[in-house]
Amino acid sequence: MLEVSKLSCGYGDIVAARDISFRLSSGEVLSIIGANGAGKSSTLMCLSGLVEQYNGSIQVNGVELAKLKPEQRIQKGISIVPEGRRIFPDLSVLENLIVGGQIVDKSTLHLGCEQAFNYFPRLRDRQRQLAGSLSGGEQQMLAIGRALMSQPKVLLVDEMSLGLMPKVVDECYEVLNDLKQKNVAIVLVEQNTERALNAADQVLLIEASQVTWQGSAEALKQTPELFNSLLGLHKGN
Repeated sequence: MLEVSKLSCGYGDIVAARDISFRLSSGEVLSIIGANGAGKSSTLMCLSGLVEQYNGSIQVNGVELAKLKPEQRIQKGISIVPEGRRIFPDLSVLENLIVGGQIVDKSTLHLGCEQAFNYFPRLRDRQRQLAGSLSGGEQQMLAIGRALMSQPKVLLVDEMSLGLMPKVVDECYEVLNDLKQKNVAIVLVEQNTERALNAADQVLLIEASQVTWQGSAEALKQTPELFNSLLGLHKGN
C-alpha cells in the first residue's frame, strides 16, 4: 500500500529526517518512535506533502507522490490527522467535515459525515456548533473525522493522545483499530510510547533524524532491553 524509499526531508538547510525507508501493507500500523525533535513529525508531514522532500520516493499502490501537491496526495489516498488538530475554529463541526471531503464526489459527503458521527456520536450532537468551542478531546475527534472524509487508503496520525484524557484516547484508538480492520494502512507518531507500541505491527525508531532500528512489533518485544528503554522514552521527554 505505502512504500517509502530513502526519503530525506527538512526545512531549507536543516535536515529533519534522512534516508527513511519502509513498506506498509493494507491493514497494518507502523508506529514511528523517537525522542522530541528526532524527525518523526517531519517525516509524517513530508509524506503528506507539507514539508519539503529533498530526495527519495513515496509510493501509494505503485503511484509516485514525490512531486504532487498535498491536495493531489489526498486524491491518491493519503490523509493526515495533524499534531495540534488544526481544525477551523470559526467553522461549525459539519463545515469542518465538509472541508475534509472537498475532493470526493458530493453525493458521498453525507456518507462521510455519517461515518464520522457513528465513530464519534458527540460530533453529531454538536454538528452546528463552532469547532473552536469544542473541548480538546472533541476537537481531536473532529480532526480524525475530517481526515476520514476523503476515504483514505493511508492515514497519517500525528500525536493523537497529546493532552487528552485517557477515556478519549481509548475512543480514538478504538476508531484506529476499526480502520485497521477495514484495511486502512496507518502511520502513527505518538508521544505515548506504550500506546504506540501496543498498536503497532511495525516499528520505526528514529534518533537524530535517522532510523536506528526497524522491524516488527513482535521482534521488538523479543528485545527486552530496547523495548523497556522505549517504554521509558515518553517519561523522559
